[in-house]
Amino acid sequence: AAYASNLINDAGPLDFLSLIKNAECVCTNSFHNMAFALIYDRPFYVFEDNALDVRKVGILKTLKLQDRIVYGDWITLSYSLLLFWIRSIG
Repeated sequence: AAYASNLINDAGPLDFLSLIKNAECVCTNSFHNMAFALIYDRPFYVFEDNALDVRKVGILKTLKLQDRIVYGDWITLSYSLLLFWIRSIG
């Protein structure tokens, strides 16, 4: 399967929702992408840099999903995704 190799830059709202709904895993720094991943019960990771988004962090703390927040750089995020993949095949 191709993952980040497919760039989709012309998706409309329904396409966007379909992409999240059918994703194996959503990786995002967007509050709305995270919210739709929660709504559609999709595995996800939220990339969070030094400027914390209190909406994202607050919802994830309330749902006890703080482990879905990846703090740091894209290398850290890549490592977290690798662990997710290893756990999913084990």
